[in-house]
Amino acid sequence: MTESQEPTEEKEPSKDPLRSVHTTNFPELLRQLGASLLVTTYQAGKLVVLREDDGVLNTHFRNLNKPMGIARDGGRLSVVQRYLRFATK
Repeated sequence: MTESQEPTEEKEPSKDPLRSVHTTNFPELLRQLGASLLVTTYQAGKLVVLREDDGVLNTHFRNLNKPMGIARDGGRLSVVQRYLRFATK
């Protein structure tokens, strides 16, 4: 098996606490839409989940390996992460 891409040194996501700032009407907008918002941050290595909870914005941060996108198929949700691809001869 040979590598099709040279591995690079991975840095661990920052341990510093993350903060968010939003407009005052954002939680109400999410409530009206009955929606949550998921955001990936490639460089910080995070998946951020934002939702309205009793009139305030609630955020959850999850560490992932270079999250690159999100897809939904019916009731399933997938988050794509960076990976190293290997090829066989």
